[in-house]
Amino acid sequence: LVSSPLRRARETAGPLERRWSVTARIEPAVAEIPSPAADLAARGRWLRAAMEGTWTDLGPDYSAWRDTVAATLARLSQDTVIFTHFIAINAAVGHATADDRLVCFRPDNCSVTTFEARNDGLHLVALGDQAGTEVG
Repeated sequence: LVSSPLRRARETAGPLERRWSVTARIEPAVAEIPSPAADLAARGRWLRAAMEGTWTDLGPDYSAWRDTVAATLARLSQDTVIFTHFIAINAAVGHATADDRLVCFRPDNCSVTTFEARNDGLHLVALGDQAGTEVG
C-alpha cells in the first residue's frame, strides 16, 4: 500500500491498512498538485482555472510534477494499491495516454484506475468510475 501524505488519502487508506494489517508507505510524489496559493479559497480559484487547460499551459514546473507522478508509478515492481488525488490520477492518465489536458477524466471518489508498469513506462489498463467531482 502507498498513500499520499495528505489526510484525506491517509484516512481512505485506513480501512485497508487495518484489514491487511499493514501500514501504507507515505509517498509525497502522489500528493495533490502543488499550487501557487496557500489560502484555500485562492487555491480553489487557481485550480478551477488550471483544470480548464493543459500541462503545457501551466509551464515546465508542473509538467515536471506530472512526469514525477508517472515515473513514481512506473517504478513500482509489484502490484500496489495507491491512495491519491484527482489531479495526481489525471497526471498519470495523461502521461500514459499522451494527453496534455490537466483533466483527462473525472475519477469518482474511491474509484479504481489501473495502470501497468512496463519496461517502456506507464500504461493505462482501465479508468475508474467517473463522476462530477467539484473543486471547492
